[in-house]
Amino acid sequence: MPRRHRHTTTREATASESERTIMNTISMPLGHTIGYVPEHPERTARKSGVSWDSLITYQTWPNRPSMARSIRMQESGPPRPDCWKACVPLTPTEGY
Repeated sequence: MPRRHRHTTTREATASESERTIMNTISMPLGHTIGYVPEHPERTARKSGVSWDSLITYQTWPNRPSMARSIRMQESGPPRPDCWKACVPLTPTEGY
């Protein structure tokens, strides 16, 4: 059974305090990810842990540009096994 987490973050200073963006995070073992399709695959990314038995984590961003920006920022650093990877591949110009 996947574990579901709800992270609520406030938007930038241009938004009012009452507006909130919900980023859903789901963690599950590797075997449960077979055939799993996220609710919004175009703005969902996944990452795996650093050990062989760690959980796979899926996170849904509020929009695709913010997800692409997060992924590109990670790619600018050294390669790591637990970086986010988009479920629907990014185009070469997205996130810059």
